[in-house]
Amino acid sequence: MTRVTQPYKSHRSLSHLPRTTSGDLADSSHPSQVSLLTTSQVADYLGLSPATVLRRWRAGELPGYRLGSNVLRFRADELATWLEQRRG
Repeated sequence: MTRVTQPYKSHRSLSHLPRTTSGDLADSSHPSQVSLLTTSQVADYLGLSPATVLRRWRAGELPGYRLGSNVLRFRADELATWLEQRRG
């Protein structure tokens, strides 16, 4: 059975994500300004369970990075771009 997934709809703004002093999302070109979010933070932002975030990451649907055997992080700027692409 083929499962149809809907684009993620978040009722929250990106205002709670870390920003630079200029007001932009953290600049990914400078390592000290990259904001990394935990699985729980991403789950809360997207209105999903942490298990669903992990499942979506494993399926390649969410951009994220494994930093260790039990450490998974998501870049705030990549997540924002990912959301904008899905919103159209």
